Amino acid sequence: MTNEQVTERLKQGNWYVECYAYSETYTLLCACDDAGIKWRTSVKATDFIPKALDLLEIGCRTAGKGISCSLQPYCGKNGYENITNWFFDAIKKE
Repeated sequence: MTNEQVTERLKQGNWYVECYAYSETYTLLCACDDAGIKWRTSVKATDFIPKALDLLEIGCRTAGKGISCSLQPYCGKNGYENITNWFFDAIKKE
């Protein structure tokens, strides 16, 4: 179960997390499940786990609109806040 501080931040939208490994991607998607955030296609976050060989950005632009992912640097260029360090630090404290 993800702590309330993390779930509340994810629900706000306008964020992205850089994932470099399957374990990081899965951790983020589990937190999205706990926050009730689905993919933009309305699929539960952990029901679709993209696999990337390098960087995968997973972000949420607008609260309530779902998450999306990109293999290219996209989110930071389009005004999303990078919460990568904050997210993984907060998860480690649980």
